[in-house]
This record gives sequence, structure tokens and C-alpha cells, in this order.
Amino acid sequence: MGMYEARAALADSHDLNQGDILADVLRPKPFNQVSFCVRQGPKVKHPATADDVRGPDRNLRLMCEVESISAIVISNSCDNTGSSSLLLVPIRKWAVPSDEPDHRRWERISQAATGTANPKLFYLPDEPEFGLSRSEAQLHAVFALTHEYLKRCIDEASTRRVCGLTSAAVRHLQWQIGVVFARDPREDYEWPSKEDLRLKLAYLDHHINAGNARRDDYIEQREIVRQLLDDSEKRTPASQLANGDE
Repeated sequence: MGMYEARAALADSHDLNQGDILADVLRPKPFNQVSFCVRQGPKVKHPATADDVRGPDRNLRLMCEVESISAIVISNSCDNTGSSSLLLVPIRKWAVPSDEPDHRRWERISQAATGTANPKLFYLPDEPEFGLSRSEAQLHAVFALTHEYLKRCIDEASTRRVCGLTSAAVRHLQWQIGVVFARDPREDYEWPSKEDLRLKLAYLDHHINAGNARRDDYIEQREIVRQLLDDSEKRTPASQLANGDE
């Protein structure tokens, strides 16, 4: 029962399996406009000038902050044995409101674990044996680390493997990764019936009148929906075409 299984202590990043949960990973924060600097021997010139960046100077470098996080490995186990970069996603704590009745809390947990309303978040249940609280892996926030980088984290920053996922849990992780990165983002003008479009028109009117922050976008969408409804009224009904009417 459960999603987790014990794994050996991590000594070599090449031994990582898809679904391994790591603690105290030093994740580089995103670079920004002041990250540019220039290495000058043992010193660093910061910030870099426009000419340094435009060149670019061969000693141009980027500096960033790092943060210690928990993460789950999503790169394939067979890829991890080679020289390819390791792909990880951050894990953040997830809690259900403590003031809700148990049946409602279960509904939230079940939806998080089995639903597809938000496939970018992969539910991880609590497990006292491994010191895990309820969490969610942010599949959309994937980041890459080299083996050399992670080795130093393991040797010097106490990065460790907490546990791994069972084979069934890994299959579900693989499926959910596929859902996130292989979705077909259908537009609302490609599938609705006329009645569906009338409902969308009511939805847009409601938010336009309420002063929604996307009001201008909704006004533009409303004109498209109205045009689609007008065009559908002008088309010959399929029943007439089937009877040979023109």
C-alpha cells in the first residue's frame, strides 16, 4: 500500500531513478537583468556593461541565487545513467483546510490524486516513515542539472535521496507528464454547439459587466462568438440537406 518505497542512500547521481524524491537540492533561481557579470582573473566585475554583453566578452558569466528545495526526478532512469542532464521538478507542501469536515477533505485529496483538472501538479501523499508531508510536484517547473553539479550538492550540501516511487506510482507519473506536455489546447470556437456558444456569450457578458481584469479580451471574444452564432444561423440545416433541399 502507498506510493513510496525505500531506496539506498545516494552516492552517485547516475544511480537516480525516475520518481526518486530528493531533499536539500540547491536549485538555481532564474537569471534576471542584473545577473550578467565578467570574470577578471580571481575577481568578478559586476554588473557587466552593455558592451560586455553585446560582444559577448568571452569571460561573460551569469550569477544567480540558489535555494534549497525538495524535488522529484522526472528524467527517465535509463537516461540518468549516461551524461544527459538530470530533469527535476520542485516539490511544495500541500495541505487541506483543517476546519473542513473529513468527507470534504477526502474529496479534495481524491481530486488532487486522481483528477485531471490541474495536471501540472502531481499529488504526493504524506508518509511519516520518510518524513514526508502532503505535497505536490510542480511538473511545469522542470529544471535541469548536470551530474557534476548534483554530485557537489550530494558531497557538500547534504543533498540526499529520501525514497523512491513504486512502479505503479512511476507509471502514473509518466502518464501525468504526458498529459502536461502533450495536451491539445482546443480553442472554444472549435467544438461547441450553438447552445454551448450561447452559454459562453452569457459567461462573457457576466464578466464584462463585472469589470473583470480581462474585460477588453472578453469584449473581443464576445464579438467572435456573436459572429459564429450569426454564421450558424445562415447555414442550411443538415436535415434539409439530407432531404435534398437547397
